[in-house]
Amino acid sequence: MGRLRVLVVDDRPRWRDLLSEDFRRLEPQTEAGAEDPVECVGTEAEAMTKIVSRAYDLAVVDLSLLGGTEDPREADERGFELLKAIRALPLQRRCAVIVVTGYPTNDRLHRALQEFGVKRVLYKGDYENQDEELLRMARRAILEARARGAAGYRGSRYHLTLSFDARGWTAGELQGPGTMGRDRIDPPVLLDTANLVRRADNVNLLLIRGARDDDWRKEMADLGDTLFKTVASTPRLFEKWAGAKVLASHRQNLWVRFRGPSTGLGVPFDLMRDGASYLCLDHVLTREIARPGLSQRPLPFASFLHELGSQGRSLRVLLVAANSDGKIPGVEREVKLLKDRVARDLSRLGVACEMTVLAGDEATYGRVKEALRDGRYHLFHYAGHGRYDDDLPQASGLVLRHGSSFRALTADNLRFLAGADLRMVYLSCCLGAVSKSSPSADDLCGIYDGLASAGVPTVLGYRWIVPDASTVELATTFYSHLWRTLCPGEATLEARREAAMGPGGRSDQTWAAPVLLMQGS
Repeated sequence: MGRLRVLVVDDRPRWRDLLSEDFRRLEPQTEAGAEDPVECVGTEAEAMTKIVSRAYDLAVVDLSLLGGTEDPREADERGFELLKAIRALPLQRRCAVIVVTGYPTNDRLHRALQEFGVKRVLYKGDYENQDEELLRMARRAILEARARGAAGYRGSRYHLTLSFDARGWTAGELQGPGTMGRDRIDPPVLLDTANLVRRADNVNLLLIRGARDDDWRKEMADLGDTLFKTVASTPRLFEKWAGAKVLASHRQNLWVRFRGPSTGLGVPFDLMRDGASYLCLDHVLTREIARPGLSQRPLPFASFLHELGSQGRSLRVLLVAANSDGKIPGVEREVKLLKDRVARDLSRLGVACEMTVLAGDEATYGRVKEALRDGRYHLFHYAGHGRYDDDLPQASGLVLRHGSSFRALTADNLRFLAGADLRMVYLSCCLGAVSKSSPSADDLCGIYDGLASAGVPTVLGYRWIVPDASTVELATTFYSHLWRTLCPGEATLEARREAAMGPGGRSDQTWAAPVLLMQGS
């Protein structure tokens, strides 16, 4: 999530010093030379200069900003104008606000609460001996602001849903501010899912064999062009796509969802590209399985986390580092980093965290199976080897040590073990998102299908083999953005972009690997 940034606005130096000293405790400076998390200004003009150029997590605003005037009404208006600007600026979409006042009259507070959505007011007369309560107030305000920002983003975003079945594309639907339209395609336009899955599998073979960058990147680009041509050659779909691009004021304001049967999970929709631009680096891309009743927990992740925090309940996390054959030491580093960072980032939001870590000798088939069977976890992160069985996809699974050998926690196992509270699963392993395009009747298509069948609303995994070190960076980046945005889709997009801009650039396939399944979102 990065270090918190706090802006204190008060016209009295004494109060700026007091407030900054206390709010600095939200983000202790643990490293020499670390940036001070608190900035202080004394006038509305100074504050305006700050908020138009930098995003803040919290603004502490004195309503009465005299700044050379002795008229209290004019001073109040300056404070209200600043609140209005903070609420209006997209850059401050996730900025929490605490109002500070020495004169809490009913009219002033009513205006702050009703017009500007302020929920936290600090009365200077009660300031002494309120240190801990002040920090709790700030953390609650930050969590509320992030949840509110996520809800606002959902409301301002455009959603393009491209639906398909075994025959091909069946519908295009565009929803967003001021628009809603769905076009059925009858008869469906051919989408050769079996061939597209085969070609995606071939990309993985090229990576396994250590093919030259030019070879596998060319195949990825060809696949992306082929997929987009199927959309461009379907007038109703292309009309929806063109309309979505025009309406979305920013590329990140467009969410593209591919909705179809579980047999289409292996289609590399994330490689689709318009010209030279891969959609997965421009927009949020997700999958949804078109099967009634898959997820009984459609509450958005932001609402879920806000509910936990407001009720004083803990987010329960299971972290597994399964270096079962000793060849992927990065998984233990990944889980160690996540253990510290997830707890730290959640504490900034005032959300308690109960964490179970199974690593090294503890990451066994029996221990992991028992932990999942307990059914109490909200988030399950697995870092280790993944196995895909093309002949029997329901036997695909997560490779764990079992005595002196190995055993897979299979898709079938996961279907029955995933507890009712499980909100998200992150499969930081190779081939976790591979699915069979034509399984036998009633069979699962792979690990994703098993977790979706269990009702897990969010599953993130990798379609290809991925380098050990790169997956560590992708996972830590994802969670950093998740606690800031409270949106798995946004977090995945940001993690992809950072991977594509990393040391290996586009020649490190990690940016293209994630597949995000979100049910009922």
